[in-house]
Amino acid sequence: MSREIFIAGYLLIAATAAGIQAAARLTGRIPTLGETVSAVNRTWMGRWTLCALWLWAGWHFFVRAQWG
Repeated sequence: MSREIFIAGYLLIAATAAGIQAAARLTGRIPTLGETVSAVNRTWMGRWTLCALWLWAGWHFFVRAQWG
């Protein structure tokens, strides 16, 4: 697949996350991103999963962008 399709997919995910965050702030019925991350960080498996996702995102956005 082309790079543009992947970038569009990431932008779609970011826009969805921003929309959910806005809805959480306006309605108060769903947790915000910060509250969700805090809940995930309460367990060791959650911390390891967040760390793995952070490393994966860093590799795909910063390291590979220099070589591609």
